[in-house]
Amino acid sequence: MTVDWSNWKPGDPGSATIASEPGWLKAGLERQNLDFKLGATYDLDQIAQIVSAGFEIGAAESKTIKQVVNELGIPKPDAEFLVHFANCLASSQRDLQDSGEIVEKMEWDGDGCCATCQKNHGKKVKVGAKYPSGHVLPPACTYCTCCLLPVID
Repeated sequence: MTVDWSNWKPGDPGSATIASEPGWLKAGLERQNLDFKLGATYDLDQIAQIVSAGFEIGAAESKTIKQVVNELGIPKPDAEFLVHFANCLASSQRDLQDSGEIVEKMEWDGDGCCATCQKNHGKKVKVGAKYPSGHVLPPACTYCTCCLLPVID
């Protein structure tokens, strides 16, 4: 099988579209029940727009973090958390959208992430249902490295 790469360009337009929705990042933080008290301190829509632009061009997370720090004056530790959370959430939501039309179940892949994610690791649930931790999709912890995998029976 030969793959034609001539029209390929970096980026993730699906995740970019998700992250560009007004109120998306604030709603995501609230829905995932992550303890981030400074969320009210920052304009989360501005952060989400920078994340969206990063997805659009395929920017590395570190580049997006640097942009948030430089353009919005957010301390680096807070920017790291918010950008990582946003990247993980948008990617998970895109995976769920893309797979939800094709598969009925998703498997949580997060071995070694943290105790919360370990509860979910390897568990298969119906698309949109909650995992044992109570989360519908990653991220479930501050620096989550989890993802969802489609279950093909």
